[in-house]
Amino acid sequence: MGFSEVPLTICDLLKEDIKGTEILSLGNPFIHQPKILNTISICKKNKDLILAKPAKDQALFLMINIFKASKFKILDVSPEEGADIICDLNKEISDKNLENRFDFIFDFGTQEHVFNDMNCLVNIFKMLKTGGKYLFYLPANGQIDHGFRQYSPTFFYDLCYQNRKSLSLELLELVASHRRTFSFNTLPLYRRLESSSDSIIELDISNIYLSKDLGPFTGMAINVMNQFNGDVMIAGIIKKQSDFELKLDPCQCLYRNLSLSETCPEYSRKNKLTSANLKVFLKKLYPSLPFPAFIKFKLLHAFISIWRRVS
Repeated sequence: MGFSEVPLTICDLLKEDIKGTEILSLGNPFIHQPKILNTISICKKNKDLILAKPAKDQALFLMINIFKASKFKILDVSPEEGADIICDLNKEISDKNLENRFDFIFDFGTQEHVFNDMNCLVNIFKMLKTGGKYLFYLPANGQIDHGFRQYSPTFFYDLCYQNRKSLSLELLELVASHRRTFSFNTLPLYRRLESSSDSIIELDISNIYLSKDLGPFTGMAINVMNQFNGDVMIAGIIKKQSDFELKLDPCQCLYRNLSLSETCPEYSRKNKLTSANLKVFLKKLYPSLPFPAFIKFKLLHAFISIWRRVS
């Protein structure tokens, strides 16, 4: 998939942290649409220099010469697209020189193409230094057969929660059609569902990014996002807090914290209306209204703005 507006924006927000670091990219993050360089001032100034390089070298030039990383390596299963490291992420990495080596690992469209997803994650966090960050931008919806799978926010939240002494989340947002206009932060949903979520969510960091915080309406926004006709992506940053052995048997947050009658009120033995029934009813009703998802999304934003002013 490579660089698009959102990954490039995240790199720009982290530019001071990126300086002098060693970065590994899973696959060559090609700049498929040169116009995205216009969205970041430092890239716009150097656009001609970046695009003058061969396509396979543009990301390298961008990260070394513009963002001032000390090293930028590409890992891939073959040398076809200019990889420095040839490795199959389906298998356990055997090269000890790759362990605890990288300050950042970029995954802008690789994990969904690796069949052994669990082993891929083990390898990622094995290669990442303690204190290092895994930046990902992966398909969440609308890309059937693009890869082996698409991802929900709960996948990454629960991965971090199960490994909460060693992993923390700095960003977890959904983005429709690669545009920040239709993006929002999903973390408020997990803060509300899980009283101990502060143990993995970096509260002082998560609000600096450009995603919108929809507060208690995050779950409803996710239901609306399911109806977008275009691609929906998930962007995130996971920080490795300590060296550890990755646990891969989490229970999903929703079922860990709510009863069956709360998640599926129709299964409740009582037929009377409860607050849980009403919330679920509204979450289902609004997305089912007969007009396009992007209009529902804009109306939801407008309602939230008014609600926050009067509350």
